[in-house]
Amino acid sequence: MVKEIEYYLKNDDERANIARRGMEIVRERHSIKDRARDVYNYLRGL
Repeated sequence: MVKEIEYYLKNDDERANIARRGMEIVRERHSIKDRARDVYNYLRGL
C-alpha cells in the first residue's frame, strides 16, 4: 500500500486522470435528480 501511495504521489497526471474518471462516474450515476427520485420512491413505500 505504501508503494502505491508513493507511486501516485509522484505521478500527478495519472492521479488527475483517475480523479477525472471518478467525477465523470459520479455525474453520470448520482445526480440530484436521481437521489431525489430514490428518496421519493423510498417515502412512497413507507
